Amino acid sequence: MIKNSFIEIEKELESFNSVKNKIHLLSFVPICYSKSGKIAVQEYGLKPFINGDFRREPDLENEYPAISLMKHKRFLASPVKLGDIIVFWVFDPLNKDHRLVAILRVLELFGSHQKAANWYLKNKLPLPSNCVVKNNPLIPFELTKGKYGTRNYFYTNRFYYSALTEKEYLNSTDEIAKEKLREKMMEGMDVVYNHESKMEGRLIVTEKVILNLDNPPVIKKEEFIFYFGERHSHTVPFYIKQEGALLKLARLLHFG
Repeated sequence: MIKNSFIEIEKELESFNSVKNKIHLLSFVPICYSKSGKIAVQEYGLKPFINGDFRREPDLENEYPAISLMKHKRFLASPVKLGDIIVFWVFDPLNKDHRLVAILRVLELFGSHQKAANWYLKNKLPLPSNCVVKNNPLIPFELTKGKYGTRNYFYTNRFYYSALTEKEYLNSTDEIAKEKLREKMMEGMDVVYNHESKMEGRLIVTEKVILNLDNPPVIKKEEFIFYFGERHSHTVPFYIKQEGALLKLARLLHFG
């Protein structure tokens, strides 16, 4: 459960063992960075800095956010352990800056989505949307950023994304055709998620230390390099090594 005061946050982070545990840095694309996503935020009152996929990755809206390795495995610099910290950031393409969104602590590690689902259900908690199990459907299309542009998944040999661009879809007045496209997207992404969760089924359950899904603070390029080092690619995994960086980041996230 998220801490209510910065004193609680400080106590939590001061107990962090930097010898035993690591601070991992991961990123995602927020729903507010697409036109369809902005419409969903405005019409349904969604937080602008949640993920906009059919299964939120990560699912920061859940009381205990889940992170699936089917999406993030290649971005982790080392295996995740209990007690590790995971910091989530997003890149702002407009201003070329980074935004700090969440600091999470690893609470549980599961080898399959079903085992993770059992933990949530045992603790009378809602399932996170990125836990791919029976009776946990995709998020409704209108609450996502959609999927546009044709893409073929080699293991299904079928086209699942909309053949229309986002602009073409939003400007279309043919509601029947749009409904068929939405159904095709949902059907296809359900197949994709089920396949990916079988290929890599590990799921990380975390507890929130601190997060900001409304207006996360900006980290300028020079600050980002100071905390995380020079980064030449968004696909290169790494973790935070800067001594004292965690508490400074938490203070920035809390106070802005």
